[in-house]
Amino acid sequence: SVARVIDPGVPVRVVCGSSGRSSRGLSSERFRRGKSEVEEALWVEWFGWSGVLGLSVCVCWISCLYLRRSFDAATPFYMFAMSNKKDDDVRGLRTLPGSRLFLLGFGCVVLAAMGILAYRYASILNIPTTAPQTETSGGDTALQIQMKRFEDKLEDLSQKLSTIGSEVSEGSTYHNQIDTLHSEVSQFRSELLSLRSNLDEASVSVIEALQSTKQKTADALTQLQTQLTQKNIEIERQVGALEGKMTAFVSENFARQGTLHRWLVGDTAAGDALSSSPQPINVDTYEYDREMTVSWRSECGCTGIHLEALNLVYPLYKAGVKIWMNKCDNPCDFDLPNELEEMVNSMDSTRPLGPDDLASESDSGAYSSYYSRKKEKKAHVYDIVVLHIAYAGICSTKDDGGDGRYIISRSMYESDTILASEVQKCNDDKINEVWVPTAFNVDSFARAGVRRSKLFKLGEAIDMYGHWNPALVKKKAASTTITALEKVGLEGTKAGWNFFSLFKFERRKNWKGLLEAYLSEFSKSDDVCFYLKTHEGWEGDPETWIKSFLRELQQKGVVDAQSLACIYLIDSMIDEEILPELFSEMDSFVLASHAEGWGLPVMQAMAMELPVAVTDWGGVTEFSSGYNKRASQEDTWGRFPGGYAIRATKMEPAFDGKGAGSWAIPSVKHLKSIMRHMYENQKEARESGKLGRQRVLKYDRNAMGLRVLNNFNEIYLKLLNPKTA
Repeated sequence: SVARVIDPGVPVRVVCGSSGRSSRGLSSERFRRGKSEVEEALWVEWFGWSGVLGLSVCVCWISCLYLRRSFDAATPFYMFAMSNKKDDDVRGLRTLPGSRLFLLGFGCVVLAAMGILAYRYASILNIPTTAPQTETSGGDTALQIQMKRFEDKLEDLSQKLSTIGSEVSEGSTYHNQIDTLHSEVSQFRSELLSLRSNLDEASVSVIEALQSTKQKTADALTQLQTQLTQKNIEIERQVGALEGKMTAFVSENFARQGTLHRWLVGDTAAGDALSSSPQPINVDTYEYDREMTVSWRSECGCTGIHLEALNLVYPLYKAGVKIWMNKCDNPCDFDLPNELEEMVNSMDSTRPLGPDDLASESDSGAYSSYYSRKKEKKAHVYDIVVLHIAYAGICSTKDDGGDGRYIISRSMYESDTILASEVQKCNDDKINEVWVPTAFNVDSFARAGVRRSKLFKLGEAIDMYGHWNPALVKKKAASTTITALEKVGLEGTKAGWNFFSLFKFERRKNWKGLLEAYLSEFSKSDDVCFYLKTHEGWEGDPETWIKSFLRELQQKGVVDAQSLACIYLIDSMIDEEILPELFSEMDSFVLASHAEGWGLPVMQAMAMELPVAVTDWGGVTEFSSGYNKRASQEDTWGRFPGGYAIRATKMEPAFDGKGAGSWAIPSVKHLKSIMRHMYENQKEARESGKLGRQRVLKYDRNAMGLRVLNNFNEIYLKLLNPKTA
């Protein structure tokens, strides 16, 4: 924060502290209240120190009286008590060593107290205690001192990382050390966020200081604050680099037999440079019981739920786990990545027959492809069955054929609670665990009545180092002359700054608020364009609805058809191989949903280093602005490492009152200001996008798949040894 001047002519100083207090002992708020309150605080402090001084004198006196027998008489106070004695006696007392020691100690205490009080008085009233400095001298400001401390901390952590690396190579026990380092880096990032908050306060105070300070001083202050902000961003990039080195180090050294460490996969390059290839899973280093069998049942229809299940299962399949997943009869309207297609085909040809295989062929159900093989009289019983099916509702056991020893329901919900009937299903003994993707859902399910002991948090996953690796995507794009926009028929439409959004067309996505914010903020005179990728959802044809809404906005005078900003609708299905290329050709990503269970497109955008603007509420905060942190309330544009948080102004019944609970209403006004800020501060936005990738690397499918395997290992041990459960 910037403390206001107390007296005219006294230069403003930039001060800050991690706890919000100035470096001179009093909060910046007290400085703003004026000189009288500062002097009042000074008197309070003076009396405090006087009390300390008096207490010290009493302690010395009592100590000397206690030692009276050894020294015969040890204090001047005893001398005063003996004043009625003979002069010779008193003269003898004055020469005793105890008296001299007391006088020396008492004098030191008095001088120290006077020195401290003098320094406090000078510093609080802005009176220099040393030679005068120039206005806003940068070297001694608390902000710069804190920056220097962070830089030293960064170097210290880097050295610790090197030390741990050498110890590991020598066969030392290293898992506790890397945990400690991880904790230090997390604390370091927390300090950076605190510093960012102080810098934001400084920005506001600099503006206030313009009215009460000489122009020369105000200009110097503004320049200093800008330099410190840039330095803060640079340090955040270095922290991201350090985290990347940590995870790469763990990837190479922590896959120990019998242990699966939570830090499993990471970037292989320093700084913001990305790895040139995905991190492979070394299946020989992972320990699990080869007899354990798992059936993972996913819904069909090419939904996000289906893609989520495929990415969580794939690393387990590659590691050799006996896991099978159903193959959908109806192919998607878009092509899946080759390795996922091959996995599903392989599983379908080797999967043990289940209850559905014993049913009549006319009753195909969700697993109709199972009937193409020879029937058996008895169905295989799996150790673990995962029901990853959203269409049947929360904690549904619709596809549980009674062929599993341990049943897991993968569920999520977008609003802040669930129905009582759904709570009853989740708590039913038929389901052993309920997997939800976010802390938001852990809390919303628990508040509704689901037993917390059943809840297990497991985020979604994508291939961060292959398909969603910006370095690889750009390298691939450089080798071809056809862009992703050309592939969807939009050749030559890019502007100076390009917004992008991707979602299923339904009211929950708040597409009306998104379009109103963009079209009312920008016009064709702005060098911008907005690409909306969607497909038919619950509400029907997107083009029909959007054209109707544009006419409505025009009738209200919100937009002018003659000056409408550039906007394109992409409503065709796009292959998963092409989608990352389309992201890479954009400049930013915006999703102003009322609520998200997770927000897969947001994570994909962050993986591709795009700055994102997302609603500051719901499941998406798990990996964006932070659950319960409310970045939109702490900063004008809701900035966080990775993008911008859209303020939620109020709540409304979810799904028009047809579902349980409530969801957020994002502020159209705030979204407009964020989009304008991104357009006018493109360098800042791009730097934020690079930080965003570092935030989501932990959701790489290799790491998340191994988190699943950890849980499976624990479950299987319980099944083998029921007494330990």
